[in-house]
Amino acid sequence: MTCCARTFRLASAAMLGALAAEYRVHVASDAVGSRVEANRQVGLARMERAGALVSTAAAALLVAALAA
Repeated sequence: MTCCARTFRLASAAMLGALAAEYRVHVASDAVGSRVEANRQVGLARMERAGALVSTAAAALLVAALAA
């Protein structure tokens, strides 16, 4: 699970690297951002196309709690 202030650069680079290393990647869409909303959307879409699961922080916490 990742949260980051700059979706289209920092989070995208970290997530793409993790996906390349064959990790399962979950991105909390409500915990990432950008100064420009269009850049945020492009970053999320790019990560999703690459194989990341895009959801929300609350959804990720619920899944983690149910798995415990």
